[in-house]
Amino acid sequence: MKFSFVFFCLITTAVMAHHGPQHQVKALSERISEKPSSALLTLRATLYLEEGNVEAAKKDLTQALEINANYQLAKKLIDKIK
Repeated sequence: MKFSFVFFCLITTAVMAHHGPQHQVKALSERISEKPSSALLTLRATLYLEEGNVEAAKKDLTQALEINANYQLAKKLIDKIK
């Protein structure tokens, strides 16, 4: 769990360095297509939520939990938007 959080923070910092949410979503989508992870999908879901795209966020969070059913951040976010 601690490793997941640290990994999530590092990825967040790297992705957020890009400008604009659409560019961030695109960059994350490329990384997800190479190697999907709960952290990447949850991060993209947060960007979708910022844009108001709740359905895309739900899809990503559901997929994140399919990869790791114990990923707490995805659980918390999906519970908030249900």
